[in-house]
Amino acid sequence: KEEYIRTSILGPVRQYSGSDMDREFWALFCALLNFQVPVIKWLRPMLNGLRLHIEEEGLAFSDLFYNERLTRSILKSFKWSKSRRGFSHRLVPINDAITLLLTFRRILEDYGSLRSLVEELYKDGGVKHVIKGLAYELRSKLMKPLKCRALVPNPQKGSAMKRLTLFLRWMVRPYPDLNLWGRLINKKELLVSLDTGVARVINRVLGCEFVKHTRWNDMLRVTELLRSINEEDPAKYDYVFSR
Repeated sequence: KEEYIRTSILGPVRQYSGSDMDREFWALFCALLNFQVPVIKWLRPMLNGLRLHIEEEGLAFSDLFYNERLTRSILKSFKWSKSRRGFSHRLVPINDAITLLLTFRRILEDYGSLRSLVEELYKDGGVKHVIKGLAYELRSKLMKPLKCRALVPNPQKGSAMKRLTLFLRWMVRPYPDLNLWGRLINKKELLVSLDTGVARVINRVLGCEFVKHTRWNDMLRVTELLRSINEEDPAKYDYVFSR
């Protein structure tokens, strides 16, 4: 439904018109920032403002990976409302956003594209390995320490990896998602994006405390529940639960 695009950062993710390689990294950037900030009032308009600025300047998103001075200037000055300018996230300082973009450059230099990295991880161990392997790869390539440790999740801590499962959903599923990797990964293999809100709704629907925590094993349990309902597309209920 259009409502799912208007009320999530899938909006600015879909609207970016760069190459497939740039769209992959743009989607990952948006997904990793999707925490602890109001989406409709803050994160969505800010990311849309950044997207518009990049496109109006004739830049590719990947250009920000290679020129730290240019990137810092853009992140400090781009306009995204009548009174607001620049990158602003409650937990992520500009320096961390820049470090993340420099990390993308190292992935691009080593693998040629984000898709190539994911394809390699997928062949080694399926979707679960993609989610955890992508987090490990990002963490291993960080060029500077991050003040916001939550920006790149740590698989060793048992995280449900919500932002990375959401990212993979965007890349694999058909509309309203992007379906850039639909031929690489079958949507039936996707994992659910689990957070406290989704867990609460699932428990209310079932009338019991089916999800006690929001950890990796809880996410797998919810995925199996939804897969038993729809074997071909267990992740399709994401927006139904979260809305």
